[in-house]
Amino acid sequence: ERRTALTQWRIVAVFVLALVIGYGPMAVFSARQGSTLLGRAKTVTLFNPDNMRHEKSAYGVTTAGAVIVEQAKRTLLTCHLFGDTSAQYGSRDPMVDPVTAALFVVAIGVSLRRLRSPARLAILGWIAMTALLGGVMTLDPPSWVHLGIALPAIYALVAALLDEALSQIEHRIPRPIRPLPLAAAVLLLVLLAVRSVRQYVDFASTRIGPRTAVARWISSLPAGMPVLLHYPNNLWFRDREFEFYNRGVNGRDVSEEELRGDTLRPPFAVAIRPDRQDIAEMVLARYPDARRASIRGESSPNGYAVIVGRVDAPAYGTLGKTSSAGWASGLLLAALVALRALRPRRRPTD
Repeated sequence: ERRTALTQWRIVAVFVLALVIGYGPMAVFSARQGSTLLGRAKTVTLFNPDNMRHEKSAYGVTTAGAVIVEQAKRTLLTCHLFGDTSAQYGSRDPMVDPVTAALFVVAIGVSLRRLRSPARLAILGWIAMTALLGGVMTLDPPSWVHLGIALPAIYALVAALLDEALSQIEHRIPRPIRPLPLAAAVLLLVLLAVRSVRQYVDFASTRIGPRTAVARWISSLPAGMPVLLHYPNNLWFRDREFEFYNRGVNGRDVSEEELRGDTLRPPFAVAIRPDRQDIAEMVLARYPDARRASIRGESSPNGYAVIVGRVDAPAYGTLGKTSSAGWASGLLLAALVALRALRPRRRPTD
């Protein structure tokens, strides 16, 4: 047991050393410019009097202690009840699925009984410090921008619980059916993953910004249709989003002078920023075979689209395509998981 503990502390030491090396340049900058490190924290913590007054008003309470209780409730139950309050995501659903949330509670109970284990203590500390500094003591929790860093630790505890349960079950059932518990666990994980992906898609499909809206529109155009973007000082075709979502599309930026001139020849499709309806109307009036199209985001237009001429071809369909590197990474990850699952387990010695 001492040898195991020594090994774990060595791992912790290596982690700390790597952290120091990785954060080294930033640490020097932060030491010289302390305000840049703590400037954001001062605006979002409860130590800011304005934030405390805001929270008292929001919760309908009059004391700092009551505010802390409300903050803790929302932070600690974000895996079970409360959704995200941040503007970056804003999901109304809890942070994890119901099965993981229930197992997480059990995993915490098991880990609290094994605090002598440095690994358990480190993971519980990870979760506790994240909840305290990123939730209880910050403005309007639970903000997943602050709490999301705890997800690896949450899933590590749940995974350890499942692994331990499978180890206990495996040696108490007949050998011919020993693979069944592992198969059931894998099936459960697959079903939870499918549920989470569907839930995310249903949510994210209604919360898209201008770049994603335009990228979806481009993907729906016939392959070979030249694409023009007129979003000066806002969007450019060389933006990373378009390079990622619209690989292989024949597109470029276009100026107002080009659109008003006579150098453009059909066929082409043009997307125009939402405050320039006059340009869209001009293009429609200039080309007899021009027709309108829609570029929509959440609930309002993200621009005006005009298609001039026709191209008889299936859609670009660039959204959803995975690169060869993506497929290779996914297959490698699946192979590693399969090998880990098929590896013979050691029989417990205690």
